[in-house]
Amino acid sequence: KLNKLNAIKDSMYKAIKDVDFENAEGKLSEKDYNELRGYYKEKAIMTIKEMEKIKSGQKSEVRSQKDTKGKKEHK
Repeated sequence: KLNKLNAIKDSMYKAIKDVDFENAEGKLSEKDYNELRGYYKEKAIMTIKEMEKIKSGQKSEVRSQKDTKGKKEHK
């Protein structure tokens, strides 16, 4: 899942760069530029937040496994 999200994040970053380039070339109106850049930026942010949720879930899973192991050893 993280690999897929990372690929999505990378494609959003590329899309932002492409939109910036097209804007610099004068190929987009200011309105289109702002809408497209905002859309890709929001998608990138949502993807990063989803990645962080998964990563923090994995960390707490590892911690709880360590806690469980430690409790078994103390018995």
